Amino acid sequence: VLFDEETFQIVDRYDLQTQSNSEKDSLMNIVDSSCTEIGWSLATGTLNGLNSASDSLEPSVIILGTGILKNNDTFKNETGRILVFQIGESNRLRLISSNDVKGGVRVVSICKGNVIGCVRGLNVVYKWDYQVEKKLIKASSSGGHIDGTCIDSLDNILCIGDSLTSVSFCHLNKDTLKISEIARDFQDNYISALKLVNHSSAIAADLTGNLLVY
Repeated sequence: VLFDEETFQIVDRYDLQTQSNSEKDSLMNIVDSSCTEIGWSLATGTLNGLNSASDSLEPSVIILGTGILKNNDTFKNETGRILVFQIGESNRLRLISSNDVKGGVRVVSICKGNVIGCVRGLNVVYKWDYQVEKKLIKASSSGGHIDGTCIDSLDNILCIGDSLTSVSFCHLNKDTLKISEIARDFQDNYISALKLVNHSSAIAADLTGNLLVY
């Protein structure tokens, strides 16, 4: 849902996984009506290589990570999507890219013009293909987590929180777009939120009511 910044009235909305929406938009696959899609995560920013084709479109994008469950399914069988929107004329949401992924997208973030998503324990980097696909394509992925809950970035430094494997500091190589781990907290802290203070320190909150400084 897109709200007006002054009146907080609803300006536009986008319905997730509905038959009528699928028929209207070629970027959206038609799915079983028994499926339920929910939004898990949001990020805003600009993508490398994405230039607005029209003066009526904002250069920045909105990234939405979702999870899709069929009736009676468990989260182990969850799939998801990464949707990319731009705001067009009259403040209308325009879907410009849709990527199906094998897992719910709990967290999305934009770092150095690329999208990073936490999907089933993997930290996946997506880049905008401006030459052929005109959509997000997978650039790399790295493991080391089980259930990513939050990401913050400062330049090419990432801090990733996990509900089971605590906090790790990572580096995003701007040339290869690969993530490498720099440091990790090996204690079992169930991280729910975090924020980078600078390139080498962060503050985090866990599910047991603690505030942690790294």
